[in-house]
Amino acid sequence: MLVDDEPLALRDLSRQLIFIGDIEIAAALDNPEDAAAAAAKISPDVIFLDIDMPILNGIAVAEAIYPLLPEAEIVFVTAFDDYAVKAFELNAVDYLLKPFSQKRLKLTIDKLRERRRLRAALPKPAEELPQEAKVPLLRCFKHMEFETGRSGTVRWRTLKAQELFAYLLLHKDRQIRKDLLVDLLWPDMEYKKGYTHLYTAIYQIRQTLGSAGIPFRLNSSENGYKLELDEVSLDTELWERGIFEAPPLSGTTVGLHINLVKLYRDDYLCDYDYVWAEGERERLRLKWLEHTRNLARFLADEGRLSEAIALYSRIAVKFPHLEDVHFDIMKLYRQTGHEFAVENQYLKLVAEMSDETGREPRAEIRDFLSLGKRTQPE
Repeated sequence: MLVDDEPLALRDLSRQLIFIGDIEIAAALDNPEDAAAAAAKISPDVIFLDIDMPILNGIAVAEAIYPLLPEAEIVFVTAFDDYAVKAFELNAVDYLLKPFSQKRLKLTIDKLRERRRLRAALPKPAEELPQEAKVPLLRCFKHMEFETGRSGTVRWRTLKAQELFAYLLLHKDRQIRKDLLVDLLWPDMEYKKGYTHLYTAIYQIRQTLGSAGIPFRLNSSENGYKLELDEVSLDTELWERGIFEAPPLSGTTVGLHINLVKLYRDDYLCDYDYVWAEGERERLRLKWLEHTRNLARFLADEGRLSEAIALYSRIAVKFPHLEDVHFDIMKLYRQTGHEFAVENQYLKLVAEMSDETGREPRAEIRDFLSLGKRTQPE
C-alpha cells in the first residue's frame, strides 16, 4: 500500500515498484486520513508512507496503523531527513529520501523480501503448533530431542554416538577432521581403536537418524565428516532469529516476546556434561539474559508486577551473582506490599555474595532494606 499526498509521487513510486517486479500494489492513497481504515481492510504486507503530508503526517499514520497491523512492514518516504530517528523508533524497515534511485529502491525491496523469508521460517511456540508444522524440529535447549510427528522418541545406541552427533550439529555445514573427533571423544584411547570407535559411532548416527525418518546428509571424506540438516529446524536457530526479527516491545507485541522466553526451555544442552558446548551455552545464555531482562522491565513499567517478578526470579536462578537483579526483585516486592519477601530476597543475595565474593550487598541495597524496616507498623 502506498500513501502520499502528491499524486505524481504516487504514480512514480508505483511505476518503479512495478518495474522491479513481483510486487502487487493493493492501494495507492493520496489522503492520509483514509490510510488506517484502508490498511485494516486490505492487510498489506508493506506500507510505503510519505512523512511530510498536511493534516496527518506519515509518523501519525504509522502510529495509527501499527496497533491494527503490528506485522506490517513500514517504509518511510520523504524529502526531509529530520524525521529519521522518530521513523526508526517506529520500527520502520527503511527510510527513503526523495529523490531516490531505482537502485536504492531495489535495496529496500531486497531487504523486505529477506525479512519476509526469515519471518516465514519462525514457528509459533511449540505448544501452539499443529502437529504437521512441528515436523521435523530438533530441540537443543535443555536436552536434545527430535519432534518428528511419529510416536516415541529418537533413541541413541550409545552415549558417544549421541555426543558425536551433538558436536557435528554444533558445527553443521562444516567439515570436522577425524583426528580432532578422536582426540575429543576418545582422548585416552590408542589411535587405531579410537578410529574404530569413531566409525562405529558414525554408523550408529546414520542408523538412528535413518530409522527415525530424519532428513540428513552426513558427508564423509578422507579427512573428516560434515553434517547437513537443510530440512530440519533447530529451536536454537529459530529462537535467535525470533530475537533478531522481533519488533520493539509494546502493548501489541509483548505476547511475541513472552513466547520467545517460553521457547528457551533451558540452557543449551545443559542436561549433558559436554565441556565443548560451554562456549555456545554461554553465548545463548547472555542473549537470553538481555532479552528477558528487557521484557521484565517492560512488564514492571506496565504494572504487570507478578509477571515481572516471575521473570526476574528466573534470571536470578540462572545468574545468581547479578546484584541488580536481586535489587529489582526487592523493589517490585515492596511495590506489591510483600515486605517479608523483600527481606527474604535480600537474604538470598547475601548468601550468594558470601559464597561468590565474600562481601556484602552495596550500601544502596542495605539502605533500601533498612528503610522498609523503619516504615513497618509497630
